[in-house]
Amino acid sequence: MKRILAAYHKVNDDWSTPRGFFQKFIDRGFEVIDLSWTEYEPLHLSNKIDKINKKDSTDVLIIFSSGLNINLDIDIINIRKNYKNIIIVTELGDEPQTVYDNGVKAVFSHLSFTPDKECYSFWKSLGLNCIWLTHWADDSIFYDQNKNKKTQIKTTAVGRKYTKLLSIIFKNKFIARHVWGAENTNFYNTALITFQYARWGEITRRIFEAGATGSCVVTNRLDKAKGLNDIFEENKSIIYYSNFIDLVFKLTYLLINKNKAKNIGLAASKIIAERCSLNVAIDLLIANIKKININIIDDININKKIKILFYVENPFSLGGSQKYKLNLIKKLPKNIFECYLLTPVEQLNSALSWVRNNNVNLNVVEYAPIRIISVSNIARLTFGGGIKNKVLAISPDLIFTSSGGVPEIPLHSAGFNFIDTNHINGGVNKLPTLVRSLLISNESLVKWINLGGNVKKSARINSILDPLYNEFNEFGIKVLKVKGDKFAFGFHQRASDQIFSDIPLQAYKLIETDKTCFLILGGSSLYSEQAKLLKIKNFYQFPPNINYEIVENFLRALDVYAHGRFCGELWPATIAEAMRLSIPVVTHKGKYNNGQLEMIGNPHFFVDGVHSYAERLHELLHDSKLRKNYGVYLHNRIVTLYDENISTYEHISYLLSSGMKARIDSYLNKGRGYKIFKRLIKILILYYYKYKIYIFGLYFLAKITIRNSVKKTLIELNIINDKSKINNNN
Repeated sequence: MKRILAAYHKVNDDWSTPRGFFQKFIDRGFEVIDLSWTEYEPLHLSNKIDKINKKDSTDVLIIFSSGLNINLDIDIINIRKNYKNIIIVTELGDEPQTVYDNGVKAVFSHLSFTPDKECYSFWKSLGLNCIWLTHWADDSIFYDQNKNKKTQIKTTAVGRKYTKLLSIIFKNKFIARHVWGAENTNFYNTALITFQYARWGEITRRIFEAGATGSCVVTNRLDKAKGLNDIFEENKSIIYYSNFIDLVFKLTYLLINKNKAKNIGLAASKIIAERCSLNVAIDLLIANIKKININIIDDININKKIKILFYVENPFSLGGSQKYKLNLIKKLPKNIFECYLLTPVEQLNSALSWVRNNNVNLNVVEYAPIRIISVSNIARLTFGGGIKNKVLAISPDLIFTSSGGVPEIPLHSAGFNFIDTNHINGGVNKLPTLVRSLLISNESLVKWINLGGNVKKSARINSILDPLYNEFNEFGIKVLKVKGDKFAFGFHQRASDQIFSDIPLQAYKLIETDKTCFLILGGSSLYSEQAKLLKIKNFYQFPPNINYEIVENFLRALDVYAHGRFCGELWPATIAEAMRLSIPVVTHKGKYNNGQLEMIGNPHFFVDGVHSYAERLHELLHDSKLRKNYGVYLHNRIVTLYDENISTYEHISYLLSSGMKARIDSYLNKGRGYKIFKRLIKILILYYYKYKIYIFGLYFLAKITIRNSVKKTLIELNIINDKSKINNNN
């Protein structure tokens, strides 16, 4: 381990936590190569590593990044897969609040380290190589400068809980402001007391940085599982407060008893120097890195794989959303994900055959579908065949659906977390169990947000295409024989009357010659009927086939891809497949969606109406140079828009983080219900005794009020006239 690859977000300050961290490696004689970024570009680390990688030596890549960064996740997966001589170490920054975003970092790293003890236990429970490395103080700048500490309370927790009230109570004795970089040192060194509030119930770095300067840290009491009590002893090296009254009392006490505050600050400073300095942290990290045998650790394994239940209507039809899900299942790592696919009874044999032919680790779950047309004209699906019990038996970590709108799939209300790809934009799902809505075009994303979709839960993502085969088979030879020496227009589509478009064949009829033909793979039977009505001479329609080798052989026979779909497209995989093969594409506006323009990027070949469509077909038929140049343009465009590996890694990132959410919630909140219950009982008991006198007072007041009210009513009704008699009787 001679070279350290330093990957972190670069800020303008002279000092930052990552910079100080890597400087220590330089001080120890390591060669540190800066791979930092200001704004993360796709494959930033992979591209940098390509230029400096020495395959005959082992480098250590240490990554500092907090929160969700999909591009970084993609990079980490890519490096783990393709650079076998690099040890990946990631800091799981700002846990526990970022724990939901750290799935890829924890799973695909050779080693990760987290400041949160509970999160450390969670990652270890999955069998991952993770260590608890609590926050540290960079002793090159955070140390006691022996300055006269002012009798003040200082904090950088501006705007957090209690700060406004504290500034009102303590006035000029309470200083709250943002400070940056090395300025923190001077700020804390002049503070007798440092106030801290951990809003996520987490161990904060400020405890260590302020404590290292000898300032007395006062912070909110954390759960014992966090491990802060194992480092600092209450009232000796730190002050914990339980509520606001407790906080004000303790701050007042420390301001009066300055020596007590100084002694606590000195004790904390000594502990941090001995146990929590940056040098100590790096020693621990290096010791754990040396334990890694990169020649042995090739595969990634986790205890209890992530269970994902996939649902898409008629999964073994020729549709884009169906192929998208099946292609994704083929790409997911078998040692991380355990996949299940809901399959209608009539497609069970197709499903089992597909699993065998593709060597896929997939569990097929059959069901009996019943469709009901809802008020919003979106078909609602109900499940028969005991599907509810089957889903409960699987108990998936995540359900991955493809829907057309809100009411379509009852699985969304099954109580499990789910991801949904909306392929029609028929509405927005606002169930709390929706973890992520993946939108496959920019147009679709905008529509979804405009309909009220949660921006934070949305993401733009590409579909996944089949890999190219690049060779002809028997079917391809058959298509070429049908085509002969003719110029071939055509397209492929799933067999559905709902998406039938009459424009391509009407336009083709206007430019048809004896030396042209129109070929369709799959598609509605309405195309054959239309061809007969139009008396098109050379028309051939082949039966649908989900096997992409068949699809590719069909596409290679086409000279122009004449696309048509009544409702339009979101992310038209059929067009993308043609573009990969440099086939010119003509398409038309759809009634609802127009992602096809976003795909081809050339408005000239995106038309509105039969005549303009026919004009584009005529241009491409008679201008070979245009046809070639346009085909090259489309090929280059799809290569830019779509990368098979990046798209796969992107899906893995979302599925990992989303699939782990339920597990994280369950693990980190175990026992919390009992603790909350105990706390509630204590509060009720406290309030009972505290307000006992008021309760009895209210009881007697109510009793007297009711008695007087009854008297008054009886007198008014002349039931009793003698007030003195009433009083005497009472």
